[in-house]
Amino acid sequence: MTNTLTPCVKICALNDAGTVCTGCGRTLGEIGNWRRMTEDERRRVMERLASAAAIATVSADTSPASEEPVLALPSIPARRRSRP
Repeated sequence: MTNTLTPCVKICALNDAGTVCTGCGRTLGEIGNWRRMTEDERRRVMERLASAAAIATVSADTSPASEEPVLALPSIPARRRSRP
């Protein structure tokens, strides 16, 4: 199986809970199983990440007269993972 499809951006840092990479957005399980996943499984993860990124990039309207709802995701502070 080729390893061409990957969301890795080489910025590996975990959120405070230690469950999600703040660089690529994958869970630790997804990262650990990536090489064993089928292309369809990888594609589903990539689609989920793309959807999450699209939601995160919805910009807030700064006009005080706007009554449109603003979608904001909580920031996920990065925690560097220690390497052996």
